Amino acid sequence: MYPAIQSGEYVWYSISYTGGSSRTKLLFNEFADALSHADKVVLAKIYAARETDTLGISSADLCEKIKSLGKECVYIDNFEDIENIY
Repeated sequence: MYPAIQSGEYVWYSISYTGGSSRTKLLFNEFADALSHADKVVLAKIYAARETDTLGISSADLCEKIKSLGKECVYIDNFEDIENIY
């Protein structure tokens, strides 16, 4: 997580690039819970590594789960665009 100053207070950002659909699917709820402790969450597309099957899971799904926990979350499909989000 990365701190940033906004209006004189720290805001904790979590910028995540999860590795592998199988890991994300297996640890989906744990990822959502851990990332939801940040003030703002930014998720990039899942890094596929050697996997070719998405197993029906995506970072967009994870972002929706984090939002359902009451936290701000933004999904960015293109990793390079993350630096321009805030």
